[in-house]
Amino acid sequence: FNSVEELGEGMAKSVIMASLDAIRLRGRFTLAVTAGSSLELLARTITAEPFLSSLDWSKWNIFFVDERCAPNTSPCSCYKMLNDLLLRHVSIPEMQVYVAYDPSMQLDNSGHTCEPCAMMYQDQIRAVLGGPPSDVPSLDVVLLSVDESGNVASFVRGHPVVEHQIHNYEISWGNEGPLRGLGPAQLATALYECGEEITNCRLSEPDLQLLRGRFPRERISLTLPMINQALEVFICASGDAVAPMLHEYFEKMPDMAIPINRIKGKSGKPKMFLDQPAVSRLNYPQSLRNFQIVDLAFHFTTHNESTDAPQPPPPPP
Repeated sequence: FNSVEELGEGMAKSVIMASLDAIRLRGRFTLAVTAGSSLELLARTITAEPFLSSLDWSKWNIFFVDERCAPNTSPCSCYKMLNDLLLRHVSIPEMQVYVAYDPSMQLDNSGHTCEPCAMMYQDQIRAVLGGPPSDVPSLDVVLLSVDESGNVASFVRGHPVVEHQIHNYEISWGNEGPLRGLGPAQLATALYECGEEITNCRLSEPDLQLLRGRFPRERISLTLPMINQALEVFICASGDAVAPMLHEYFEKMPDMAIPINRIKGKSGKPKMFLDQPAVSRLNYPQSLRNFQIVDLAFHFTTHNESTDAPQPPPPPP
């Protein structure tokens, strides 16, 4: 895309097309978002006409890819960002926005709330998406951003969750190590000792002063199997800073320690939405040999227009 604005519009229109298909086929649309540029770009387009008054918001179900263990009024809460940018402008039913963190949850034996919240969140996901406990269900779309290091959402290089593990605070017989593996069908997990880098919050200076020294280090996140079971995964990246990382991603053997290389989706590859500065270091024929370039030309039919309207007869032979 020639600009960030075009990138955002193209990505948002892809989300809209996925929502229309999902509602037509399954009667609802399930979307997981994370705080950051991807959410900002999506909200900017779909809260404007013609989409604002034409989309069937009553069929949308919103989940969080990750959430900080902070009240939903905190300036670093993903929920607050979603509410400010999207929820207050559209008519998605409140009960169809599935909050990942509840500060009223009882502490576990180690004094953490994130583990009980992750289990509560997993139960919500299964109640909505269905399927047996041994399976990982599919969201329609997972929307992600990536930074210049290849970190995606709360998946940061070196964190054990990238290897489907977490720190072991529940020492038990046969599970005495510092890390413990997550179950193959675990959908959500607690994340401990997350870095304090503020990579996907848009905070004012007063907010930064308020949070200084108290930035939450625990999070709740969807697991990689849950993300990779999504029917579609969209990743957006923009600016010169991500160009070296994308050069590595497209043109070299994947380093599986870098989280973006773990993101696949059910189709096997995510859909990438990139602007010109982001791809400035790519050798196109070499880089894109395994990727399909899609023309995102888009035509939107409002709900007031009948898709069954009679067509004009063909011209006479």
